[in-house]
Amino acid sequence: MEKGFQFLDKELDQLFPAEDIAAPKFVDKLIKVVAKSGKEEWILIHVEVQGYKDDDFGKRMFTYFYRILDKYNKPVTAIAIFTDNDRKFHPAFYQYEYLGTKATFNFKTYKILDQEEEVLSEDENPFSIVVLTVLLALKKKKITDEKLYDLKYSLAKNLLTKKN
Repeated sequence: MEKGFQFLDKELDQLFPAEDIAAPKFVDKLIKVVAKSGKEEWILIHVEVQGYKDDDFGKRMFTYFYRILDKYNKPVTAIAIFTDNDRKFHPAFYQYEYLGTKATFNFKTYKILDQEEEVLSEDENPFSIVVLTVLLALKKKKITDEKLYDLKYSLAKNLLTKKN
């Protein structure tokens, strides 16, 4: 593991058997990260990209979490990246309660629609260009095709400039 991380997508398929209809089919990304010291301490990062409103999203995130934790018995963190265009859809937790038994699961979120174009276009991080492209695609209905073309051209130019 030269880079300090490893994708565990294939191993994760085993956590969600095909016959388990109620279970999610796959996790977008599961990443094993080794500490900078190189020590064999590692954490698992579950990255879920969600592009549409789903009333059971929090429960699905919780299901991913407990299955990953059970399988690997290592520290797990989760982030949901929302690429939808519904400003009101932004779940960040799941809560379960039944006959006095309670569980609350909170996870990190990143809503692309909440980002600012100017901040993203000035950011030196190349990933900001990716986020900006998604943001502009979400706003496409609000701008003309010509303006969108100009923005995409500008984004490509900025990405090439930042690469050097």
